[in-house]
This record gives sequence, C-alpha cells and structure tokens, in this order.
Amino acid sequence: MKVFFKITTLLLTLISYQALAAFNNNPSSVGADSSGTYRNLAQEMGKTNIQQKVNSTFDNMFGYNNTQQLYYPYTENGVYKAHYIKAINPDEGDDIRTEGQSWGMTAAVMLNKQEEFDNLWRFAKAYQKNPDNHPDAKKTRRLRVETKA
Repeated sequence: MKVFFKITTLLLTLISYQALAAFNNNPSSVGADSSGTYRNLAQEMGKTNIQQKVNSTFDNMFGYNNTQQLYYPYTENGVYKAHYIKAINPDEGDDIRTEGQSWGMTAAVMLNKQEEFDNLWRFAKAYQKNPDNHPDAKKTRRLRVETKA
C-alpha cells in the first residue's frame, strides 16, 4: 500500500509540473482588477477557437442547439414562472439543485447573458430560498451580522 501511495504521489507530481509548465510563468505584476486585462489560461496552454467553444457549450447547455440541454422553463398551471437548470442524475433521477442554479447564473454573468441570469435568479429566489421564518434563515442572518463587525 505504501508503494502504491508513493507511485501515485510521484505521478501526480509529474503531471502537475507538466500542467504548470504550460502556463505563463511570468504573469503581469498588476492584477486584472486594476489593469482590466485578464489572463486567458486556455490560450496560454495553446488551445484555439476558445470563445467559439465556450459559446457552443453555452448554447448546448442552454438548449439553443437542442443538444445536451440543461436549461428548462418552469410553469405552474400553464403560466411561465422562470427557468431552472436540471441536474442529470442517472442514479436518483433528474432533479434541480442549488449548485446547478448557481453555476448556470455564473455562466450567464460571465457571458453577459442577462435574460438567462434573470430567469435562473427568479427560480432560485422563488423556489429554492428558505422563507424568512425558516430556522436556517435566522442562523444565516445572525452570521452575517457577526461577520460585518
């Protein structure tokens, strides 16, 4: 078992060094928040057509190409309410999870997709947020107050 652990550690270390070598080892000393210039790690690794791939993946996930769709409208009694991200879980069946909503909103923000963000936010706020009288809401409120001090 110790030999297996050592070999695994060695292999992971070698792989890490190779991956690290692909990145620019001399990044700017000024942060992106100040300079407005963000590193493109995929480009530093020699990847091409990056924006096209990102847009294609977003379009697939959000159903604009009708493949690999995860973004669905939610209706109640035939009335549109919002959109949600469906988690595909082969073991337990498909469901909706908060982390799916958050990743969907994050992708929408990063790609400047305001309508998609608003639709996901509306669903999360209406159907996934604990009500104000929920015991966890009081704990969360108390923690926020404590951390501000």
